[in-house]
Amino acid sequence: MTRYIDTYWNSIIYAKSCNEQHRVEMSHQIGVFLSDATEAIQKTLQTEGACIISSISGEDQYISFCRILGEIYAHRDSASNGITPVSHNQKQEKMPGFSGFSQDSLEFHTDRSTVETPPAFVALYSASPALAGGYSRLVDGAKLCSFLSKQDPDAFAFLTSSHRCIYDDSQFIYRGPLLYSTLNGKYGIRFRCDGNGYYSFNDLPIVARIINCARKFEHSLVLEKDQALIINNERWLHGRTAFQGDRSLLRILLKPGSWFSRGFEIENLNFIEAA
Repeated sequence: MTRYIDTYWNSIIYAKSCNEQHRVEMSHQIGVFLSDATEAIQKTLQTEGACIISSISGEDQYISFCRILGEIYAHRDSASNGITPVSHNQKQEKMPGFSGFSQDSLEFHTDRSTVETPPAFVALYSASPALAGGYSRLVDGAKLCSFLSKQDPDAFAFLTSSHRCIYDDSQFIYRGPLLYSTLNGKYGIRFRCDGNGYYSFNDLPIVARIINCARKFEHSLVLEKDQALIINNERWLHGRTAFQGDRSLLRILLKPGSWFSRGFEIENLNFIEAA
């Protein structure tokens, strides 16, 4: 198996992230809400899978808001309150699977992809925006999978195969389909292409095609200070551009509350065939 690391794209996106013109070209269709609009936020997360929360007054309110959405998911990198500061850390940045703690770009991925049941939500609170770069990059996996099912059946079959990837973070190992069925008959997606994602050498061109296709559906945005991005971790892939300065996001992973039904539907899907 071969680790997939797209170093060429890293260099290109770094050049873009340090160019103010890229800021003008950014666009997104992610709904923005105040933190007290709980019903609207939950409805949007259920139907669209992503939203932005504005005017959060600090870490305590951020934690309280997250607890409305679900149970905080503790894991290896989180503090006792569930928060993981995602910022530049020179000790961690060179370790496999810890590229989030660098200043480099991050390719599209889902969080905790090595565990059998990943957390339903990723919350990212902007405590300190970057001096330059650090744009959040988002891809709706439902639209990506719908497109691949019609336009690239081989890539779609790769996603549904149960034996063509190994995700190993030295604590957990996942071997199974990247596009999987949920208990309610819908679908979830997991994906990574860092030092802990392994694919057959012969499958690397397919992985590259999936990434290139994902870029067709990319949303780019900058989280302002005291804004939080909430995404369905089993639907939306996320990444970032490289950055300069002291960018710090506070990440909380969440198990879903009873109000939420996991998974997404794939538009115009007639079959799922594992290769």
